[in-house]
Amino acid sequence: KAEITPRFEARVQKLFREEGDRISKGQPLLQLDTTQLILQQKKDRSALEVQKKEIGLSRSRLILARQRVERDFSTIEKAKATLAEAKAQADNARRTLQNKTKLHEIGAVSDSELKGVQTAYASAEAALLRAEKDFENQKVGYRKEDLKQAGLPVPEQSGALQTALVGLNTIIEKAELEKNEATLQSIQATLETTEWMLRESTVRSPLTGVVASRDIDLGEMAKPDKAMFVVIDTRNIYLSCPIGEKDLGRIDKGQKASLKVDAYPDDSFQGKIELISPIIDPQSRTVNVRIIISNPDLKLKTGMFARGEIEDAAPDRVFLVPEESVMAADEPGKGWVFFETEEGFLFKKPVQIVESKDNQLEIRGDLKEGDRIAVGALSTIKEGDRAPEKGERKK
Repeated sequence: KAEITPRFEARVQKLFREEGDRISKGQPLLQLDTTQLILQQKKDRSALEVQKKEIGLSRSRLILARQRVERDFSTIEKAKATLAEAKAQADNARRTLQNKTKLHEIGAVSDSELKGVQTAYASAEAALLRAEKDFENQKVGYRKEDLKQAGLPVPEQSGALQTALVGLNTIIEKAELEKNEATLQSIQATLETTEWMLRESTVRSPLTGVVASRDIDLGEMAKPDKAMFVVIDTRNIYLSCPIGEKDLGRIDKGQKASLKVDAYPDDSFQGKIELISPIIDPQSRTVNVRIIISNPDLKLKTGMFARGEIEDAAPDRVFLVPEESVMAADEPGKGWVFFETEEGFLFKKPVQIVESKDNQLEIRGDLKEGDRIAVGALSTIKEGDRAPEKGERKK
């Protein structure tokens, strides 16, 4: 049995099955309206394409940013080299000035020559100052302190340090790419949900069986908390019946059973015990037994009354004895035999008379092969009488 509910709320657009219809697993029961879902699907697909292009642009921006950083590293190295050259020129100009000054003091250098050397030294010092400022400006954003200010670790190895500095100077472009990728995943999830709802808009039967009930109409709003159809699988049907406590030893799971119903008096339906309840009803002293019955033609209907027979798991043996060895009891089908004990005395034992044929009776009772019972003149025997010798008849 399956109660069919929709996966989401929507209006019923089409009905495919009615009560009593047979249905196979996977066949449609109804179609929900998909107008809004189709529009949403188009919107999601369009947004997905736009976002893919946005991600492409973000990746291009990140690549350009990394290329810019590489150029910045080159510019920094160039500025560093320029600074070293300017420092060397300034040092050389300083030494030249010192030498020329000493020579000027002894009259070996004219005033005009000394003035030219002084001008060259001042120019070299100015060039050094400009180179130092340019180098410091070029390093902004590529220093260890910049990593610290950004809250990032500062690697000691030069290769790892350069990688960290590249990450610092492309952090905005990378964040933009990650944001767009997250947005793409969100759009994809929305599209997948929409497409799943479109697939689920055709409500299908989860099993093969018969539509037992339909509780929704065309145009009505289907809701997940309300069953629209009930489908039952009646290819195999259950018969529930009580079994007396005393017969528990004669039944077991898997035993064969058959049943008949008034609607088909000439048909016998076969099955087997599937479940024996572990609980005994304290009032009736019975247990509930569930029998699964094969119903390929779907003749049996839920709620029918049936009469069943269960194959005996531990049948009593039937013995064939002379009619004169059994005393009839007051209850029809019941009787008594005089059973000989090991000590040679006769005592009554109840038996069930199964069938009579050819002056003999088929009986069932607490007997076993080889037991001796009295034959004839039973009315003259009293319990406790000694049994006659073998071959001797009671007079």
